[in-house]
Amino acid sequence: MQSNHKKGKGVVRPDRSVEVTSFEGIIPDPETLAELEKILPGSTERWMKMAESEVSSRQLNENRITWTFKTSTILSLVCAFLTSMAVIITGLYCIHLGQAKWGATIITGGVATVISAYWFRSRGSK
Repeated sequence: MQSNHKKGKGVVRPDRSVEVTSFEGIIPDPETLAELEKILPGSTERWMKMAESEVSSRQLNENRITWTFKTSTILSLVCAFLTSMAVIITGLYCIHLGQAKWGATIITGGVATVISAYWFRSRGSK
């Protein structure tokens, strides 16, 4: 298994350098944890609690993002449906009042707008 631990020399001033240690991820490799535990007893347990807290926080944020995306998708579909129905009902009402030309124009324009919106959206997602 490849270690996430990197050691090297860092230059503080031209006449001094220090040993630099870095790692990727939440938890350092076992050697670093062992050295830290020697210096500060109980630090490994605190580090693990911090890592668990970080993972829980990330999961909570991902759940919130997923819920927001699903809710906004459903709301946008409901609004699109209600708007389309309002346009079609308005067109039918115009036809009922004897304005067939205007009613047909409203219905045709509304349906064409909805179809073109979905068509352009599906083309853009490819």
